[in-house]
Amino acid sequence: MSSSRKSALKLSGTFFIISFLWIYFSDLAVTRVINSTEFIQLFQTIKGILFITITSYILYVITYKDLNQLEGKIHSITKHRQLLSQSERTYRRLNDGNFDTICMINQDGLISSANKQAEEFLQLPKNKKS
Repeated sequence: MSSSRKSALKLSGTFFIISFLWIYFSDLAVTRVINSTEFIQLFQTIKGILFITITSYILYVITYKDLNQLEGKIHSITKHRQLLSQSERTYRRLNDGNFDTICMINQDGLISSANKQAEEFLQLPKNKKS
């Protein structure tokens, strides 16, 4: 199950359970404690306001937690991309600025990367290695 689906299911499932339990038990309590129709209406309104307040807070906490985790992952990926980019620039600077012949050979024995000096010395087509 994907992380998005899991997060949405957790949020909607929590809302469903809290809503169901709240409505069932609060209605039961109101009808057992209060006999007057006028007071039942007042308590139903108060009960509704409390329900909205409590569920809004719970939804906020769940959403904040999930979004905070997502932000952390995005920050981590961004940091790793920056480090990778910096490493790539360093590699290019060392490789391209070096007057020695430098080439990398992959596991199949083929040249996967070569600097300008290696291309000239080995007579490789530019930007096209085996």
